[in-house]
Amino acid sequence: MANKIELKPEVEPIPKNGDPSVVLSLSTGQTIFADKDSNTIRDFFSIHVVTNPLLPTAKAQRFGKVVTARASMNIEPTIVIKTIPKAVYFDYKLANMKRAFGASNKILMDISMLYSNYTFLNKIEKMVNTHIFELKPYEKSISSILAVINNSYTKTAIEIKNYIVANSMFAGLCPEFHAISAFIKEELALDDVDAYLSAWQFITVKLAMGTNYKKALRYAEYIAKKRNLDNTLKEINPFSDRFKIVSKKRIVL
Repeated sequence: MANKIELKPEVEPIPKNGDPSVVLSLSTGQTIFADKDSNTIRDFFSIHVVTNPLLPTAKAQRFGKVVTARASMNIEPTIVIKTIPKAVYFDYKLANMKRAFGASNKILMDISMLYSNYTFLNKIEKMVNTHIFELKPYEKSISSILAVINNSYTKTAIEIKNYIVANSMFAGLCPEFHAISAFIKEELALDDVDAYLSAWQFITVKLAMGTNYKKALRYAEYIAKKRNLDNTLKEINPFSDRFKIVSKKRIVL
């Protein structure tokens, strides 16, 4: 990212009483200028300051009685995210989930959309103690439930789901499981059975990824922040129909 914008006049202006002035030509063909009496540059560009890293400088060159000016603006980069995390992605594939579930896997739905929603992912990370799913009681309980469900593989998906409801098969699981299923139910507007099955998928992916899940979550946070920043830059850009303003990665050698 460049840290200097040089306002070099396209046409050398005729100074007024020796005072510096700046004339700029836009790609639209319009010419704007600024001197001590007027400033048409402000009519075209709005300035939104997060911090004030600007250090304006100007140099006047005199050739006899003729004075020309060159202004420059030294700008320190605004660092929003200091360190970009390694690109690690959530390892979710519906086909893998169906293999892990068993013979009655036709009752599973695709929940890949959850992994592009950092707000949802962060809420679960902060509000649910997911470490409990690493313990034997959860593993034993969920294995028993899946075994019973998979014995009904010859039935239709609707019949299997009705069987799950009639027998309250997920009712005895830990509160943390039901917390995740409730969040998913609200997020995707699901019924109870689909929420339970989606919670199983979500937990299974988290357990399978191990420490990579945290890395993927950090990268998802970075992507969310970058997207929000770019949306803000788009909102404050007065000429979004002509050119884009987007954030850039700063490459440090």
